[in-house]
Amino acid sequence: MEPLILGLDIGGTYVKFGMFDEHGNLKSKWQIKTVRGGDELVELIWHSIQENIPEYEECVGIGIGVPGLVDHQNGSIIEAVNMGLSDFNIAEAFKRYTDIPVVLENDANAAALGEFWKDTGEVQDMILVTLGTGVGSGIIIDSDLFRGKNGITGEIGHSIVDRNGYRCNCGRKGCLDTIASSTGIVRAALDAFDEHAVSFEKGISEDEMKAEDVFRLAEEGNATCQNVIQHAVESLGFALANYASMMNPQKILIGGGVSSAGQKFIDDIASSFYTFSLSKIASTTLIEKAHLGNDAGITGAAYLIYKQTGRMIKQ
Repeated sequence: MEPLILGLDIGGTYVKFGMFDEHGNLKSKWQIKTVRGGDELVELIWHSIQENIPEYEECVGIGIGVPGLVDHQNGSIIEAVNMGLSDFNIAEAFKRYTDIPVVLENDANAAALGEFWKDTGEVQDMILVTLGTGVGSGIIIDSDLFRGKNGITGEIGHSIVDRNGYRCNCGRKGCLDTIASSTGIVRAALDAFDEHAVSFEKGISEDEMKAEDVFRLAEEGNATCQNVIQHAVESLGFALANYASMMNPQKILIGGGVSSAGQKFIDDIASSFYTFSLSKIASTTLIEKAHLGNDAGITGAAYLIYKQTGRMIKQ
């Protein structure tokens, strides 16, 4: 039987699975609801693997991406707030069920590896920025993931871009997270509507409001929403320009749920970046939408196993 590699992208709501062959082709994928509790989660994941891959003994490794701070060397989740986990060694937990190697990585880093692996160009230095409920990034330097001393690199969401801005969950004010994430965009729009004493839109309550609603109204000509999006775009361009001045990447990819707002949003971010960036850096940096969409995390997680086992090199 053909050897298989599993890539898992564990989120606060769903666990996504991807089964890859030894050539890096995605053979199948599925997802299950995430549960609270580390041991309960691992048990659920293992049962799902058995149900979907009866010949699981042919699996040569399981790569996992999780949102939060991880110790990739020993397979431990140091803290994953959205999952309610801290100091949980997920690699050890899997040993109750299997001796298949398990490799752990931060989810943004895993997504960056996935995009890098499947990139069709000769890219050695790139950044993936993920715009979702938060803003994160993964950094590739010289064709390898850059983690830094404590594995906390890529926290672009906590770059301060507005010293008089909203208070961030980290305790500081004006982080990019508070402006360019989906939650930040919604909050800014709601506050702007409230300030001008106008309602958001008939038929949609404040609790139901989503970032895509803000983008839709902006496209329809709503000036309040247009200003909110413009502020997010300018803040992203500013932060990325500072990022790039230190790293000089060949490519910056924009991913995450907010990136689905459309090509104009990506183009506007690029325009803002080129406005703030050094000309020599701007002239050699390509900004585009990430290519793998929701499959970036499972693809990068699988790539962790390819790298460890030496079964695959960059395509």
